[in-house]
Amino acid sequence: LIQTMLAHMRLDKDQRRNAGREWYAESGLDAANVANQATSAERSALVKAVVAELAVKLRLPLKLSRFRLVARVLVILVISQVDLVTDLLMLVQYAQQADREWAFVASACIMGMGLVIHVIAAFAMNTGRGASAVVREVLIAATFLAPVVGTHKF
Repeated sequence: LIQTMLAHMRLDKDQRRNAGREWYAESGLDAANVANQATSAERSALVKAVVAELAVKLRLPLKLSRFRLVARVLVILVISQVDLVTDLLMLVQYAQQADREWAFVASACIMGMGLVIHVIAAFAMNTGRGASAVVREVLIAATFLAPVVGTHKF
């Protein structure tokens, strides 16, 4: 039953409906009769049994998902901050070389425009929210932490 239910989560609505009918037919139960003839206590007992079995099967994957989330957020945090630092180091290097002044100006303009666009987008997407939410989202965008926060949200 649990394997069937987990497999159904990956199906679309019509496929789930048809698979449910097939399961009832294979188990010798008629879906309409089970729903109509079972008492509320019997339905409740069946639901409790299914939920208990699902909880046992899903306990470890859910526990591991927290660690995976933390690992994913940390990796993205490190990658995005290392990228920012290397970009800033390249700007410093370009600024120190007279023949690379054009590269400094171009790179600084690109980074500045990216920052401005992120801040404007964060402000625009959060204008309907409270002032503290707008300030928080703008600060997240200004500190280049948007990839990390986005990863954590999803």
